[in-house]
Amino acid sequence: MIALSRIYSTGPIQNRYKPSADSILINMVNNNLYKSTEVTVFVFALEGDKRILFSHCFILPPNFSTEVEFSGGLTGVSAYEIQIEATNASNNTVLLSVNGVTCSTQILDYQRFLHSELIPIPYLSLAKQDVKKKHVTKRRMRLHSKA
Repeated sequence: MIALSRIYSTGPIQNRYKPSADSILINMVNNNLYKSTEVTVFVFALEGDKRILFSHCFILPPNFSTEVEFSGGLTGVSAYEIQIEATNASNNTVLLSVNGVTCSTQILDYQRFLHSELIPIPYLSLAKQDVKKKHVTKRRMRLHSKA
């Protein structure tokens, strides 16, 4: 059986205005009662060349939600894009939201994307074969930038 994937992008997000985002908070919920889903997240800096800031893959159990914070990688980045792929996500069983967050933990309204505001795209900008997979067991996770 072929796994159905849904791929989304925020499109370019301006981050040069104050207050600016220091981290990203992504909320994920798998509403499927029986199947886990694989959620792959890429965060790119958009400053001429598109460069990867974060990449991670999560195995989200059935009927489970989590929030993942990607911390510390946006400082000094003037624009960025987030791409998310949800595999085994038929009929929008996996719902997502994306938020830019300041260093003082304030969610930025102008960097907030509900599931309905994410743009469907045909494919990811990068292949995901080298992305680490993490089985989600916690309600909240914080991942730090290697930069």
